[in-house]
Amino acid sequence: MDVNHRADMMPIRIAFFLIGLILISFGISVSIVSNFGVGGWDAFNIGLKNHFGFTIGTWMNVCAACFILLGGLLRKERPRFETFITSIVIGISVDLWMLVFKPLQIQDITYQFLVFMSAIVIISIGAGIYLVSELPPNPIDYFMLSLRQRFHISITKAKIGSESLGLVLGFLS
Repeated sequence: MDVNHRADMMPIRIAFFLIGLILISFGISVSIVSNFGVGGWDAFNIGLKNHFGFTIGTWMNVCAACFILLGGLLRKERPRFETFITSIVIGISVDLWMLVFKPLQIQDITYQFLVFMSAIVIISIGAGIYLVSELPPNPIDYFMLSLRQRFHISITKAKIGSESLGLVLGFLS
C-alpha cells in the first residue's frame, strides 16, 4: 500500500481504533457486571480499586504506565508511550460504562453466565475491529511482545506468562 493511500485511510483507521476500543471497554464492563468472572488484569485492577479507591479505569492506566516502562526496559529502548493512548480510551470508557451499569446487579447464576459469555463475544468483536486499524497496541500486548523479544520466547509463552502474572496478582489483590 502506498504512503498516500495509507494517509487517506487514516480517518477510517482511527474510527476502527476507537470503535474497537469502546467495544472492548463495554465488554470488560459487562463481564464485571456479570459477577461471573473477569480477566486476570481486570481482576487485579478491581482489587486495587477495592483496596485503595480510585476507579478501575484509573488503575488500568497506572498499570499501563508500568507495562510501558517495563516494556522499554526489557527492550533496552525508549518506551513506546503511544501505546498509552489505547489505555486512556479503554480506561475512561470502562469508568463511563461502569457508571451506566452501576444500578445493575445480576443474582441468578444462569444470567450471570449468559451475560459473561456475551461479554466475551463483545470483547472479541471489539478486539477484531481494533486490530484492523493497525494503530498502537495496548500496553499489555506491548509488554508481552517485549517479553518475547528480551527472552527469545514464543508469543504464546510470552502471552501465557504476562496473563499468568495478571491472574496471580488478581488473586492476591
